[in-house]
Amino acid sequence: MTLKITCVHQGYELYGSDRSFIQCVGILRKQVPDASVTVIIPSNGPIVAPLEALGCDVRIERLFVLRKKDIWKNVTLGLPEALRAVYRAGRTIAKSDFVYVNTAVVADYYIAARAYRDRVVGHVREIPVGLTRLLLGNLLRYSGVGLLANSHATAKAFSIAGPRQIAVVYNGTRPPPLRTPTDYGGQRALRLLLLGRLNAWKGQDLLLEALQLLPPHALDKVNVRLVGDAFEGQPFGESLRRTIAQLPSGHQVSMTPFDADPTQHFTWADVVVVPSRAPEPFGRVAIEAFSFCRPVIAAAHGGLAEVVTAGHTGWHFEPNNAHSLASAIMDALLNPALVKQRGLAGQERFMQLFTSEAMEESFWHAIEPKLRKALRS
Repeated sequence: MTLKITCVHQGYELYGSDRSFIQCVGILRKQVPDASVTVIIPSNGPIVAPLEALGCDVRIERLFVLRKKDIWKNVTLGLPEALRAVYRAGRTIAKSDFVYVNTAVVADYYIAARAYRDRVVGHVREIPVGLTRLLLGNLLRYSGVGLLANSHATAKAFSIAGPRQIAVVYNGTRPPPLRTPTDYGGQRALRLLLLGRLNAWKGQDLLLEALQLLPPHALDKVNVRLVGDAFEGQPFGESLRRTIAQLPSGHQVSMTPFDADPTQHFTWADVVVVPSRAPEPFGRVAIEAFSFCRPVIAAAHGGLAEVVTAGHTGWHFEPNNAHSLASAIMDALLNPALVKQRGLAGQERFMQLFTSEAMEESFWHAIEPKLRKALRS
């Protein structure tokens, strides 16, 4: 009898959580090659092709996703559609032997999973705050499913979900073929890269604010590249462009659309900046930077505080503090030897903890017991 595996994801692009989801689906494909794998996502998008390349049946279905901006609408006016989504999710879980739900916000599957908790695993990849944290934590508590988290910071944030042990599975990626240290020696401008979705959370505006705090002579010796797109209909990108236009003449800040293969950007950079205003659950961009032998300037909260070790693989700065960020940039600008040294240390840390092989071993160890139980039943 063919094992039926269903994987559910709330995204459809190729940002960090999307790529991590593809990796986890690939691990399931590799470890249980004879299984029938169905992937459910809410919309068609770039994620479909790599999933189909893994031999998955990709289905587009409307999901009941608890996004912060729509959370109260979903639980009031959107309630009838939410109930239909829960019904669909329950039918899907009932027909599956094993269900992997990516992120904590796919509410319909966690609600429906309560009746089938032994065959469902949820992978938590967010650090919510306030009422959202309370709502999602109680949702996971209600579901009773097994949980994975992408960092100890994420697991701690979801301790509200009950006394169950949450397995920590660090994200991983493959090292690039070419990973030589930066050649920054202080004679040319320091190249800073910020790669990620254009929104207030990712902190592009904080980086621009920090740049304006640099002395004029230092500002002329820094080049910045922002890579990413704003979410559908969001005006944040235009706000950034207006800020850039107001920066002193001679200062170079470029904006580049999202790139599914960011290799050229990492090889261009000397230092990667991750100035997230809210705690990152993990910080995939940071480990990708390490894989390219690039050090990281990171906001010292959430998973980033675990991934990036201050004074060793990069710099920490006080979250949401532009002066602290500017100070870290100045330290990198004035100390080329540190930039190279910390990039090499980051690469070493990457090879120890954050390779795709390390992720595969950790992920499979965490979910194998449930899958084996499904195989026996």
